Amino acid sequence: MKHGMKCTLVVLLGFVIWLCATAPAPAVLSYITNSATTDWKALSPFQPDNPVTLQLAQFDSSLGDLQQVYILLDSAEHATVSLENGSSNATASAYMSLIGNVKASAPSVSGFITTAPMLNTATVALGPNGQEEGLPTYNHTGSDFYSFGLLTAYDSDSRLLTTSLTPYIGTGTVGVDVDGQGGWSFSGTSDAAMGIAGFQGKGDVTIIYGYNAIPAPSVLGLAGLGFLALLYRRRMLQKLHRA
Repeated sequence: MKHGMKCTLVVLLGFVIWLCATAPAPAVLSYITNSATTDWKALSPFQPDNPVTLQLAQFDSSLGDLQQVYILLDSAEHATVSLENGSSNATASAYMSLIGNVKASAPSVSGFITTAPMLNTATVALGPNGQEEGLPTYNHTGSDFYSFGLLTAYDSDSRLLTTSLTPYIGTGTVGVDVDGQGGWSFSGTSDAAMGIAGFQGKGDVTIIYGYNAIPAPSVLGLAGLGFLALLYRRRMLQKLHRA
């Protein structure tokens, strides 16, 4: 009887150890998010060939097995903008336009993560320019002048990496280069003076690591250990009844 009980315990214990060791990886990924920003930078020298390098934390492989890297670039460009009609004719539909470009370069990403902040202002009515001797007079006042105030445009783009993830694994940082450019134009009048002040851009980079966490002992494994404890308790009770 004792020999049979010992064999049963050994078999069950071996099964529990095997069950814990071969427990499948979680079907649902765990995630870690890291972000960094360039803050607002003047669009000169914040432009191509002079990028801002952001350092973001790598994925610590002790947490599990990295499966994917999601990189998100959120961009913005802004400026305080005004428009003054230079024509001797009034206009009812003058407006300003911004066309921008902010891009990011990251390890294992083919090409660039590219965004295009763009906007068109609402149309405004401008009076005729008070010209002198046929030449426009720009004095930033009067019915021929309009200030749009601070205008901001936004855009975003992203990439999902599932291969070549080695540069993102470690205990240090991974660098992402961000740069941008942009330009303003006017429409609705044949001649105008644009006022562009504080023309700046920024790029926010977010990296999300999706990974399989190192599994804890399975519920079935813990249940097996509990069964062994109950079996041992029963054995002890049997001994007490026989005594």
